[in-house]
Amino acid sequence: MSSRVPSRLACVHVPALPLQVLVRQHPDWRDHPIAVVDEDKPQGVVLWINERARRHRILPGMRYAAALALSSRLRAGAVEATAVTDEVEHLVAELRAFSPTIEPCADEPGVVWLDASGLDGLFPDLESWARGVGRTLYVRGLRSVAVVVGFDRFCTYALAHTRLDVCVLSNPAEERAAADRVPLQRLRLEPRLRDTMLRLGVADVGGFRRLAPAELASRFAAPAAAAQRDAAGTTTTPLAPRIAREPTYARCDFEPGTHGLDQNALLLLVKQQLGALLPTLAARGHGVRALRLRLLVEKRPPLELNAQPAVATLDEIQLVELLQLRLAATLATVTAAADLEGFELHLDEAPTAHEQLQLFATSRHRDLAAGARALARLRAAFGDDTVVTAQLANGHLPEAQFRWQPCTTLREAQPRPALVPRLVRRVLAQPQPLRHQHAGDDGWFVGRLNFGPVQNMLGPHVIAGGWWRRELHREYYFAQTRRGDLVWIFHDRIRRRWCTHGGIE
Repeated sequence: MSSRVPSRLACVHVPALPLQVLVRQHPDWRDHPIAVVDEDKPQGVVLWINERARRHRILPGMRYAAALALSSRLRAGAVEATAVTDEVEHLVAELRAFSPTIEPCADEPGVVWLDASGLDGLFPDLESWARGVGRTLYVRGLRSVAVVVGFDRFCTYALAHTRLDVCVLSNPAEERAAADRVPLQRLRLEPRLRDTMLRLGVADVGGFRRLAPAELASRFAAPAAAAQRDAAGTTTTPLAPRIAREPTYARCDFEPGTHGLDQNALLLLVKQQLGALLPTLAARGHGVRALRLRLLVEKRPPLELNAQPAVATLDEIQLVELLQLRLAATLATVTAAADLEGFELHLDEAPTAHEQLQLFATSRHRDLAAGARALARLRAAFGDDTVVTAQLANGHLPEAQFRWQPCTTLREAQPRPALVPRLVRRVLAQPQPLRHQHAGDDGWFVGRLNFGPVQNMLGPHVIAGGWWRRELHREYYFAQTRRGDLVWIFHDRIRRRWCTHGGIE
């Protein structure tokens, strides 16, 4: 890895990359002010915005409720971190065709630096090279990409946040003068630092870099002083390129006329290819995080199969077993008359966790590793979303106070002693309208008919609000039936209906 500072440096900026992921999920939002928030709640923090939101004076760091007060047309949502990570990986893969030295920004997804030196023999000039980068990303579906070719890491970064095109700077003096005019609001500064600078009349990069470093360091945290040093050009950080690894991949083509899909024969061939790939991962200290098998069937779209072990592993038997479970469910959808042309095997890798062996291990009644392997088999047989666990969350409504998260690992149970048995509230994922409310002269029925009519009501406990999305007013009651059952119900005053939300056991 070279530690030199490239004589020509390029910054590629995909504006608000998480925002583009959100728009791809909600294409009907394109004509609205849009924001990415850390959580879809009134107190959620705005992380990314589009230009329409910026024109309404919405800025990163605001609360979702405050942003809605500035524009009632605002559309916002949260984006999974894994989706953003995958998008950055695809972006880096596309850019490798233009430079071997690439460094994605660790703090801001969508910002990538490239070494643009030594490309004279491959492209007519740097502007042609930069336009090729923009066209490639546009074809891939990334809109409004900025490519700035200059000399300084921070200057190219700042200028890329103010442009939506290609810019090639001819000398460092021109680059510095243009960077000094960049408004601070365009940069991803810490919100408190940004707002304080604006109140002090420091509105652009030039004013920020001329501040006294000692004064800035004493009034703000260390990251503020580091940002000022970068803006002033007093630090020269070499590129830290991400090393490109060859994909762990194998392909097997069959002779024409291979009739039918014999599961055992197919698994044997996959096992042979897998055995040839695993030593490569072992040499890197990595294991298989996920296994993807692509079956190539004549005159049909390829069949995709994914198998994911509990942890990254090099255990060939475990991987083949997971694939066998997934294969049995997939081949049932293919007729026996189909001809198999071959298959492709892709291995997604991750560092393996080497646990130190203990001479005296504490005896355990439950084998967590065996439990994790059992969960992996369930995911392989029934799908990735079949093994989940409930996680508490901050929500206004009861149904929003927990969310389902994929369960990939098991932990030791830590029960708390209870001298008095506690009742357990069974909550429905969504409230259900009451069906049997009245039955002649017997009384009011809120559950099954064999529960009997309601004998006692405890409440109401009111939950109201929702002005930021959908107004609501619920009056919750605990209804005790003749048989002794406790049913959790509420009256929706706005929609004029009764609903059941669970029960107590």
